[in-house]
Amino acid sequence: MSAIELLIVDLDKCFFDTFSIPIDDDAGALIPDSAKTYGDERHLAKIKINKILITAGRRERQLAKAAKVNAERFFQKIIVVPSAAHKEAAFEAEMRVAGLSPWQIAVLGDNPLSELGAGKRLRMHTVQTLRPTIDRWEEADFHISSFSELEGVLAVMEERNRALALM
Repeated sequence: MSAIELLIVDLDKCFFDTFSIPIDDDAGALIPDSAKTYGDERHLAKIKINKILITAGRRERQLAKAAKVNAERFFQKIIVVPSAAHKEAAFEAEMRVAGLSPWQIAVLGDNPLSELGAGKRLRMHTVQTLRPTIDRWEEADFHISSFSELEGVLAVMEERNRALALM
């Protein structure tokens, strides 16, 4: 009962290096060849729980970014919502579909006004990725600068869940 069963991951500035591409709304789904991840995604493959990528923005562009870096290799689902304001409803829907409690879910992202705030409001575990230019949000449960730290963080979450179950 203490296991983390689902990892919800944000795309931009978390999995996908948004700073590697020009921000051009007129570019449509065209993503330049210079588009890249942060180079630590292989650590996600080691984590043997369900992983869902939930991102906000124009569907065509977000899916093109995910495809450019072969995100489907790491995630069971890729979901695009129209705006950051829709992430909380998407998280709640995925929790319901999976039949999970909030403490069985971890949200990984950079933005306290978007995925991290939504995860906190839903009482899920939150992990902020501190990529370049990201300001630390003290209300996140955990902070990492690389996915290589994630396995250890998930173990701490599970230990905390076990301790709470004993109370």
